[in-house]
Amino acid sequence: MSQVVRVVPDVPSFAVDDGFAYSVPETLQPIRMGAMVRVPLGGRTVRGYVVDADATSDRKLRPIKGQTGDLPVFDAGLLQTLRWAAIHYVSPLGPMLAKAAPPNVPRLLPDVDLDPVAVTESPLPEITNRAASGGRIPPHALLQTGPWATTVAGLASGVLAAGRNVAVVVPTVGEVGELAAALPFGNRVHMASSQYPARQTTEAWAASQTGHGVLVIGTREITTWPMGDLGLMIVVEPGRRSLKAPQTPTLRVGDIARRRAAVEGLGLVYLGPVPPSEVVAAGTRISRPRGRVWSRVEVVDRRSATPSGIVTDATRRALQTVTSRHGSAFVFVPRRQEYLVCRACGEPRRCMSCGSAVPREPVCRRCSTVNGACQHCQNDQFRAVGLSVGRVIDALRRSIDSVGASGSGSAVVVGTERDLVGQPAVDISVLLGLDSMLLAPNYRAGEEALRIGARVAGMVRAGSGRRCILETGMPDDPVVGALVSGRPDEAMATLVDGRGASGFPPVTEIIAVDLSGPPPTAGSMLELQPDGATVLGPAIDEGSSRWLIQGRDLRPFRLGLRSAVHEWREEGRRVRIDADPIDL
Repeated sequence: MSQVVRVVPDVPSFAVDDGFAYSVPETLQPIRMGAMVRVPLGGRTVRGYVVDADATSDRKLRPIKGQTGDLPVFDAGLLQTLRWAAIHYVSPLGPMLAKAAPPNVPRLLPDVDLDPVAVTESPLPEITNRAASGGRIPPHALLQTGPWATTVAGLASGVLAAGRNVAVVVPTVGEVGELAAALPFGNRVHMASSQYPARQTTEAWAASQTGHGVLVIGTREITTWPMGDLGLMIVVEPGRRSLKAPQTPTLRVGDIARRRAAVEGLGLVYLGPVPPSEVVAAGTRISRPRGRVWSRVEVVDRRSATPSGIVTDATRRALQTVTSRHGSAFVFVPRRQEYLVCRACGEPRRCMSCGSAVPREPVCRRCSTVNGACQHCQNDQFRAVGLSVGRVIDALRRSIDSVGASGSGSAVVVGTERDLVGQPAVDISVLLGLDSMLLAPNYRAGEEALRIGARVAGMVRAGSGRRCILETGMPDDPVVGALVSGRPDEAMATLVDGRGASGFPPVTEIIAVDLSGPPPTAGSMLELQPDGATVLGPAIDEGSSRWLIQGRDLRPFRLGLRSAVHEWREEGRRVRIDADPIDL
């Protein structure tokens, strides 16, 4: 009897999400779930994925044309997660299934003798032991600063020795190579990223599928890989922006990892200095050192500094001292930096309603409140405070000889967040522009500022006199308090509670819908509105429109939105769906 399979074509259309039944020629039997196949669809042949290898049909069926590769790209557990992701991120199922596949055709690799594993002490022995044996355990967050090699080795070594696989997801390709080179597992370690050659990434994919006791380090793409007998997944700094895809579907690594852990029963550890709001809201168990998570933080109040000074005299003297002793320093400058301060008292200009920065025009960019004079002294004159890497370097070079940008080899390096990757430990780090991050007109401003501040403070090596210097005009802000105390979890819990009261994620859900062309009628969007949700919009901007949908449970809206997105795309519109957007 001919085998019948159900195949979801790899085409970007919701119309084929249920798949189609095909017969399997005897020469290709048996076909397994997850196999990539070539099938007829309309008048062409397309790639598809087998979602049911034991389907039935009473009709005469067209046969599949062939199988692509030697290995299936998902099993039943991963398929369940990918189906959830297709609904959550409002994506056709076919392209979502494709995210489990490697860039090239998956082929079996020849067997190799794996290097021995020296089992080292795990910082979370319960997680490691259960991941090695296959026991279920809830996700766990471990608060530390980098470098990560010792911690990852401790978490992974027992799992690898037991013959199970480990996946380590890191934010950038630079951190892939840096961590891989520092781990003591020899040929068990494989590196993967969309920025690597397709052949190398495909080999890493195949090694994880067929190997027993291998570790794959990669960027966000590997979160949806099958990984064979996966026992443990480690996500490094899950709050970093690069761990959320910017394009549709806007997958967030932490969400996919948490879903996989629940479905497949694998161990999951979030590793970083600050637990993301999603981790806190989920009630994830958090472990941190007995004392501080990062180095000592010294606050310099900019309100008492010279109005025109880019760097205060106190910070300048500290940098002069460290360079005179042949030490090193890193000065952090944020990318988005300009804000206004009162010319009389030096207080940052904040919106009276939502607390974000007020621009040169008095209308708040976050909540549209019209603001007037300084709330502290009633002065109506403000000055702009702006920073850039070049301006800070020029200011410091007036009194310090060895100052330069990242890669210059200078004793004092000035850089942005992207320059933190790969920077060696320093004697002093300086955090400039925290206020502009705190005042940013988006709901994640406090979380972003705390996360980046913790990374800057975490660069400082241990020792007397070594510290992070934080310049701010807002010393009483809770984020500043958390950086000084070195205990971020309590501050994050407070931030999450505040966002819940304001109706923002992760306590609630938000979906942003961006459309090209004229907006659909308000009535058509409101027809999709589930009970308890709010539809805001449209906001019109240069031939496009944006809608925001906000509510506690938007799954009914997501299901209804799929057909609407299909119709809009059939009309030739560009549609972008962003689930729980970062910048809002």
